Amino acid sequence: MPVSFPILFRTPSNANVATFCFYIGLLALAIGIYVWLKKKPDIFPGYKENEIRDPAQYAKLRGQSLISLGVALIVLSFPINSEEPDIRILVATLLFTVFLLLTALYLHLQARKLGRK
Repeated sequence: MPVSFPILFRTPSNANVATFCFYIGLLALAIGIYVWLKKKPDIFPGYKENEIRDPAQYAKLRGQSLISLGVALIVLSFPINSEEPDIRILVATLLFTVFLLLTALYLHLQARKLGRK
């Protein structure tokens, strides 16, 4: 006899996971563009203006880092949405996503170097 679980414990469908990745990616993309173009790094937790040598460069790097993360999540959401994606598309998407995540990590580390006076 199968056991039914409450809705909180059900495995999410691919479409739900893809939609979640897509909207989180859009959010990261929007915040990244805002930080980069408006030079507003003060929205990040722990930001202290007197500890950053170049706040404009710091905002640019942190914004670009969030943009890379957002694009990676958006790109990753497309092959997740289909039930049986083509393996070549899936591998290419995963490689591109890893590249974007490494780019985001590099930009984040460069921004942290600016934080040291």
